[in-house]
Amino acid sequence: HWLERQQNSDGSWSPDPAGIAEGATDNFQNNVFRTTAYVTWALAEAGLEDAAVEQGLAYLASHRLEALDSYSRAIALEAFIAADPTNTMSSHFIEELIDDALVADGAASWGNEEGSTGLTYSMGSAHAIETTALVVDAFTRAGVQQELAEQGMSFLVRNKDAFGNWETTQ
Repeated sequence: HWLERQQNSDGSWSPDPAGIAEGATDNFQNNVFRTTAYVTWALAEAGLEDAAVEQGLAYLASHRLEALDSYSRAIALEAFIAADPTNTMSSHFIEELIDDALVADGAASWGNEEGSTGLTYSMGSAHAIETTALVVDAFTRAGVQQELAEQGMSFLVRNKDAFGNWETTQ
């Protein structure tokens, strides 16, 4: 597979420096951790069970302290869950996401960190919606923190507009 051949010897994937550096792509232009999390998650989700996924997971585990925000932690957790729901590294990201949760009035949200943005360059409340959805998905798929995941769902439902949409298509 072409994507596997792009993997670096340390198990990471580097953002493409030749890409257009604006908008959404600018968000990940220099973030090897997030790029590796996304690619590893995609390969694992596609059912690939080979060295590329294992090396990607090993990179994420050894660089876990580079996951400085809920968004980065959520996509790393998604990668571990897709590859192996029993992987012990998942608990590290789960615990950090529990600590990251902003719980108020029976609802929980993530992605409220100053300056944090998502893949689609979401910011502010749109970013909180995107990040919360990722965390709820990861917790649900892992079968953990169901009460917190339900509170995340409450946040998502409360943030729909009168037409049943969220404020952005990002």
